[in-house]
Amino acid sequence: MSKADTKPRNILRVLKEKNPENFSTLQTIFNMKATIKHDDMEGRSKMQQLMKVLSDEHYVTWD
Repeated sequence: MSKADTKPRNILRVLKEKNPENFSTLQTIFNMKATIKHDDMEGRSKMQQLMKVLSDEHYVTWD
């Protein structure tokens, strides 16, 4: 759900619906999204990540 840009409150709502005993909070969801984002960057800076995404999606080419 995180990769699909689902809002954290909707992620939390679904988690609570599927498991009412789940103790997650919005902060838990925000923290996990930050962890996933950090892991996806694989040690690159924000600028390096931007350039990688632009290149991967063919917005820019390097000749």
